[in-house]
Amino acid sequence: METIQKNYLAYVCSYFHLGKKIQVRKELIQEMADHLHEYDSVEDMLIHFGHPKSLAYTMGYRPILTHQFHPDLQNAFTYTLMILFDLFLLLSSYLYLAAFGYINAPTLFAKIANHQYLSLLFEHPFVASCILFSLVIALFVVRDNIRKDKVEEDLSWNKEKLYAIPSYRTYSHHLYETILMGIMTLFFIAFGGFFISNVVSYNTSAHATIDVIFYFIQPYVAIIYLSYFLDLAKRNYTKGYLILSFITNLLTFIPVNIAVIQSKFLTDFMLPVRERSANSVINTFVVSAVILIEVIIIFKLIKNAFNMFRLYLSTKTR
Repeated sequence: METIQKNYLAYVCSYFHLGKKIQVRKELIQEMADHLHEYDSVEDMLIHFGHPKSLAYTMGYRPILTHQFHPDLQNAFTYTLMILFDLFLLLSSYLYLAAFGYINAPTLFAKIANHQYLSLLFEHPFVASCILFSLVIALFVVRDNIRKDKVEEDLSWNKEKLYAIPSYRTYSHHLYETILMGIMTLFFIAFGGFFISNVVSYNTSAHATIDVIFYFIQPYVAIIYLSYFLDLAKRNYTKGYLILSFITNLLTFIPVNIAVIQSKFLTDFMLPVRERSANSVINTFVVSAVILIEVIIIFKLIKNAFNMFRLYLSTKTR
């Protein structure tokens, strides 16, 4: 298959996700193979097929939002959101590690812990993350509404636009990440369900452990979900986005491992399985939560590095 054909195929498939993307890809490959002999060249066939988005509409693509946001505004929104969450994650990690005594930061920790409003942000990190996300969305919607240069959907198609299609190496794929996120979602539903049950209501030390874990993992879980949904909305990777995403995952990976090492996590929390008690089940959930977060972060770090390499290759081959 020629490169221009791969680029076109990847462009059309980028409007779909998971199983639908695989199905559309198979159908398009078959259709191209069936009709290629009718044209003088691959380029002529792809011109006849029309604009990739128009073809995606024909194959069942229906956008959630019909409004066309300006590309510059979309990029600004993504980068602003990622930078703000990186700063929030960095500060919350710093404070939680200080609160647990894993690093020495008495002055800053005391100032924020005693502040009337700042302390609320870190007492409810998941809620704070959702509020921050909502505020950024609201600001950019307002900014888009007052912007004068509105974007109109242009589905005109010619050979010049065909050759301007980004390389197939720059498009995003989310199948394996979605599977991991599904496992993570089911796990934390069970995690929350267990901890609000009566199993641990009689154990004060268990509640203390729960509070510590809930405070510590909330910002990391929030940032994992945020980065997943941002990635899901991203059809083409750019160098800036991949670098920011890599930094976000590093800011998650490093504090979690500092906590694991400094707290002697493996010896203090991983109690023998033979202990048939609430504590044993609690520790199983805690260990599983940390392992799951680690697996997803490592996967995303490898994925980002791999996509940066593919992006580098695309600049060399165009």
